Amino acid sequence: MIRFVSLSPDVRHGLRAVCAALLILAGSTSIAHADPYVGLHSFNGLDGELPVGQLLPVGSELWGTTAYGGGDGVRGVLFSINPDGSNFQVRHGFTGANGDGVSPSQGVVQSGSRIFGMTAGQSFPAVVPATLYSINADGSDYQTIHTFPSFVDIGTTAVTTVGSKLYGVESLGSGNPSKAFAIDFDGSNFEYLHSFDQNTDGLMPLGRLLAYGDRLYGTTSSNGALNGGTVFSMSLDGSNFQVLHSFVRTPSEGSPFAGLTMVGSVLYGTTTGSAKTWGTLFSMNLDGSNFQTIHEFDGITSAFPIGELVEAHSRLFGTTFHGNGLNGSVYSIGVDGSDFKVLSKFEVPSAPREPASALTLLGSTLYGTTTGWSSSNTPPDRHGTVFAVPIPEASTFVMSGMALGSLIAVALRRRRIRSAQSIVDTTPT
Repeated sequence: MIRFVSLSPDVRHGLRAVCAALLILAGSTSIAHADPYVGLHSFNGLDGELPVGQLLPVGSELWGTTAYGGGDGVRGVLFSINPDGSNFQVRHGFTGANGDGVSPSQGVVQSGSRIFGMTAGQSFPAVVPATLYSINADGSDYQTIHTFPSFVDIGTTAVTTVGSKLYGVESLGSGNPSKAFAIDFDGSNFEYLHSFDQNTDGLMPLGRLLAYGDRLYGTTSSNGALNGGTVFSMSLDGSNFQVLHSFVRTPSEGSPFAGLTMVGSVLYGTTTGSAKTWGTLFSMNLDGSNFQTIHEFDGITSAFPIGELVEAHSRLFGTTFHGNGLNGSVYSIGVDGSDFKVLSKFEVPSAPREPASALTLLGSTLYGTTTGWSSSNTPPDRHGTVFAVPIPEASTFVMSGMALGSLIAVALRRRRIRSAQSIVDTTPT
């Protein structure tokens, strides 16, 4: 039997070194969790209002959309900004005149030198139908490439590029079925691929379609067989439509208000929450099997996730719309649902309000927008913001046992133990 009986001065110094190493490590972990939020731009209404949609890297810039604002006669803008917040430019102001649309949202996508997006249109004071548009990456040659029959819900205007086509979903609202569509980049060959049966397929897809192989994957935010929305997939030509998962509409289960993210061969998504829950993260296989809720938001540090997830360092990053005393947050979590961390808190009343879009990862920094919406009449940054949050290095998220062992070994080597007899007494008892 080994018994500790007395410690020599050298050993005591060695243990002190170990403790010091652990304290340093703890300090560095604390520093890594200090709020890293950096505000890059605050909209003033004249240059846009209510930025909604994921920012798109275009060359050395980030491009995005605001649903409103832009000055007299303008309703929504397409903008660009450098990652350091400099050189903000309005690339196009949407007027609704001469075939132009209004209320662009859900960001833009790129193929080659052209940028593509969708406007929602409006119902008041005059009806302006939804449109698809394109513009050169230098801001020139803006074109409306398609006009829809009417306006659509502002949350359903995300498009996806696959090959030489745009894919999206038209949701006219008021009980009308959602319709998946495809169109060539030049505006030709528009076709409807699938009309959603709201009783089985779901209604109101609010996120971008995810393309993988020859299939599209997406979510609906309501209706479906269990009345809480669905996860679905279909072939690129609209055939072989499948409901992969149906959400239950109950006070304890929410609905998906964002699209899907794929890591490996696993799909990840979020639900926003309901009367008795603050939202969840879920995962599932591509065929709908092995559906799991991997995290439930607590409503204190974060609540109501909105926007697709992004992945880096085997972790997922996303935003929430609210929290207890918060205007939202930026969070990260392991792909297995472990080690949830809030990276940035938008605290009431001083912080920007309510991020509602997916983040964009550029290098080791996350970029996003806050909408600026609030129940207060004069909140700070009330028209919305563009922000950046540097992500910690992968090694700062979790310290492995090997790293700890190395620290201890280094500390002990610095304080050589010269007398084993002073540590142990191996006399049998």
